[in-house]
Amino acid sequence: MCEPEQWAWNLHFYHNQIYNSHKPYSIDGVQGGPIYIYGNIDWQSTDANAMSKVTGIWKYKTGPLTYPCYASNNSFWTSATGFKSGEATNTQMKHFNNAYFFFQSDGLGLYDWSSTFTFNNDCINVAWPVNITSHSQEANGLPNTDPQFVNGAAGDFRLQPGSPCVGKGTVMSF
Repeated sequence: MCEPEQWAWNLHFYHNQIYNSHKPYSIDGVQGGPIYIYGNIDWQSTDANAMSKVTGIWKYKTGPLTYPCYASNNSFWTSATGFKSGEATNTQMKHFNNAYFFFQSDGLGLYDWSSTFTFNNDCINVAWPVNITSHSQEANGLPNTDPQFVNGAAGDFRLQPGSPCVGKGTVMSF
């Protein structure tokens, strides 16, 4: 789980396999930055314990970060809501090339909004939250699109041949 405390500088959290984590990415009360979260896979089981324990993905509360938190090329298979109400108040959120599959969930949620949020080229099997679509903050993403993981329930996040997400990402430069 990525949960820096108070201050972070050039933090890289990458290539992790996260299973049944309550809220794996908690950037709460953190200043500094930039923070890079990339190449991680996050999934959960469907047993009753996991369904009650896993409650969210992202927690970007107060800080604020001086520099952005970049989340890119991560894959998710979960029943959790991406952002709970009150948990996306940090304005330095930048999301690119992530693939989400939500089951029994409200999807990303994102009840809070900032004009500085950036979402681009994300693939998600549910609709974008109104706060993203009404402000045109995900211009190249694929809403309502199953990423077609080989077996997300088992942690195999390779994309199947013919997945609509193949080749849809953007090249990142910082």
